Amino acid sequence: MGKIPVILFFSLSVIPGFHSAQTWSSFGITFDWFVRDIYFDTATSALFICGDFTKIDCVEVRGVAKFDGSDWTGLGTGLDDFHNGIVAPAEKFVRYGQKLIVCGGFTTAGGIKVNGIASWDGQIWDSLGSGTENNGFYTIYSHGGFLYAGGVFDSIDGIGANSLAKWDGNIWDDVGGFPNHTGNDLNTITAICAFENELYVGGQFPSQSSSAFPGNIARWDGIQWKSVGNGFTGGWSNVGAMTIYDEKLVIAGTFFQSDGNPGNHIVCWDGSNWNSMGGGVSKFGSGIPAVYELLVKEGILWVTGRFDMAGGLIASNVAKWNGKEWCSFDHDFNKPGTVIEAWDSVMLFAGNFDTINGLPFHKLAMLHNSFIDTACISQIALDPISRNSDPISIFPNPVTERLQIRAENATIERVSIYDLHGRMLYNSRPNEKVTVETDIEIDFSENSNGVYVVEVETRGGISRTKVVK
Repeated sequence: MGKIPVILFFSLSVIPGFHSAQTWSSFGITFDWFVRDIYFDTATSALFICGDFTKIDCVEVRGVAKFDGSDWTGLGTGLDDFHNGIVAPAEKFVRYGQKLIVCGGFTTAGGIKVNGIASWDGQIWDSLGSGTENNGFYTIYSHGGFLYAGGVFDSIDGIGANSLAKWDGNIWDDVGGFPNHTGNDLNTITAICAFENELYVGGQFPSQSSSAFPGNIARWDGIQWKSVGNGFTGGWSNVGAMTIYDEKLVIAGTFFQSDGNPGNHIVCWDGSNWNSMGGGVSKFGSGIPAVYELLVKEGILWVTGRFDMAGGLIASNVAKWNGKEWCSFDHDFNKPGTVIEAWDSVMLFAGNFDTINGLPFHKLAMLHNSFIDTACISQIALDPISRNSDPISIFPNPVTERLQIRAENATIERVSIYDLHGRMLYNSRPNEKVTVETDIEIDFSENSNGVYVVEVETRGGISRTKVVK
């Protein structure tokens, strides 16, 4: 006869909702693939998206689309003839002069051969020189009258360039003789930003380049290339995003402090020294943490990527930084976010997610009234390290009424439940210790919708699991 689990019933007190004034909505559309960038164009007051997708609902748009406040439309016949390489079909937008520029791994735009980078004037597509025959472009950046482009290429418009080039409106050129290698030694440039009269570029640099400026980041002062401290080292190290916040350069990507780096996946640079940002971000589950996108709005730095914690604050792939500490954002994305953009009082999020707070949202969502209640509250820091050799099952997840916690062949010594602010809502008492093959059942029926962290301790260690109500 099989064993029948013993069920112990505990009640979790009602916790008021923290985001009741904030509401989520979708555009009521679906994509056949990912959205890589969202760009609000202030010149036209239109919203543009680009990515791997070829259709919105059943309408063919080929990697780029525009929203005018009422309807989605394609940009001409869109982008086509994508490379079978590492660069996505369409990666990023930026405005340069009177035109909108898009870059990626496409070959044609509107039927015109453009090789990875093209301009859109609102009616027709055009090329910027002959582009590149290599993998393509990850990023573009407009500054000081130039359009800078980074990616994976050894030439552009017939001019030698190691994954970095600039366009003056008529011709392409390299940038200060950025170390030029060929074949497998090409740089990968994924982020460009100007700070204190210098141009910073980041990504993944091969060893030949790293000898001149170590650690996947460098800066150009108009005369020479220089290092940025000791950069970022380690096998997973890369720089994926940069922006200016609070008069400092914020640099993010994938890098671990344990590898000798100045922080975990996000830090800031004042021109001479590194500054930590509350311990950075981390994961207590499987997978490598990463920050993919940064956005400054209303004095807050928004961060999205793949992480479970920001400093000691529980997070769910999105977090906020107020210049001194990480701030609460009690919404749960079931998968990583890749893009953030602001549109008036609305925050737009795109990524690989299917649900937010347990509700279906397909890769693109809007958060209304997103700038209310931005003040940070007192937080109880949680250790991001979570290890337990005993198998723990927590189900169902999402939960509507009762949550069950089960330890197979182990003794549960403690159960604690936290909200996304790190505040403890429940903690089992010593006399509630349960024995082998026992289920603990906790009543969630009267609890507010939101995200919680369930911490279970056995002799094998501590495990943490995000649970959505």
